[in-house]
Amino acid sequence: MVEEMSSEEKDKLQQALGKKLYLDVKESPEFKFYVDHFANSIQKKYGVISPKLPRVCIGKNLLYNFAYNTIFISSKNDASRLGDAISEEYGHAMRTALSSNEEDSHHTSEFFGYLSRRLAYDSLSDGVKKKFFSNGVERVRSNKEDLKEIKKAKDIGKVIDKKIDLIEAGKESNPNYSLESLGLMANKNQVDAYHRSILVHSCPYNFASEVDLSKIKDWEKLYSIPDEEVRRRFFRADKDYSGLGEDHKGLEAALESMAVLYLISSSLMSFNLTGDVVANSISGISNLLSAFLFIVGLVASYSLIKLKK
Repeated sequence: MVEEMSSEEKDKLQQALGKKLYLDVKESPEFKFYVDHFANSIQKKYGVISPKLPRVCIGKNLLYNFAYNTIFISSKNDASRLGDAISEEYGHAMRTALSSNEEDSHHTSEFFGYLSRRLAYDSLSDGVKKKFFSNGVERVRSNKEDLKEIKKAKDIGKVIDKKIDLIEAGKESNPNYSLESLGLMANKNQVDAYHRSILVHSCPYNFASEVDLSKIKDWEKLYSIPDEEVRRRFFRADKDYSGLGEDHKGLEAALESMAVLYLISSSLMSFNLTGDVVANSISGISNLLSAFLFIVGLVASYSLIKLKK
């Protein structure tokens, strides 16, 4: 469990994040309990958990703060969709703790966020699912649906731009110019933010929804894969699950044994080539066997290195 945040830490966090998004940095024992429960459920079923469980605070906006390992959850979040919110932000925290990357690209980050929703939903009991995921994991919109939403946002943005131009043209004679202009700019900012949100979330959410959970056994390894490699292997139709399946640990053990053969055979060959004592006692067949073991061990060593990357 995470220790309580000191008043000094709260002040630093408040100062760093600003008062626009966070009017008061206040820890939430209730939401913290939910996050920990989700984390433990995922660990129980999938064997992976964040080694640094995040703090949980009340905020105006829902997000995970990378620098302070803190999840902010709004008290206004719809209770029936709280499961999506908690599991996604915990997913960001788990990815951050397990990865050696300083910070992921937006697309990779959102990929792990949605993937964590699926892990949480699949791990929780039916009673908890009913409370936090009333309709299951939030459905991912299709690319066609997202394109429609983007077009709608652009059209609304164009209408607002025209209104702003009209107000600008008549601002000298309009006593309410400042208020009207500020209101329209605020609306335009909201539309632009919605447009950006679709672009950031659409692609990674769709790819994360396609991941075959049954093909992955080493979840800790998946959550530690470098940023670019994640996108190269999973942002495609034919996803690359190599090194993550059930048998890869057994394969590692077999390759390690073969690598030992490489060391033994290379030693024998070295003695055979340079030492008269061993050279005079090893037959031609033994030499061939040593050479064979040398090649097999060499290939195994190379494969083992690639597998562990």
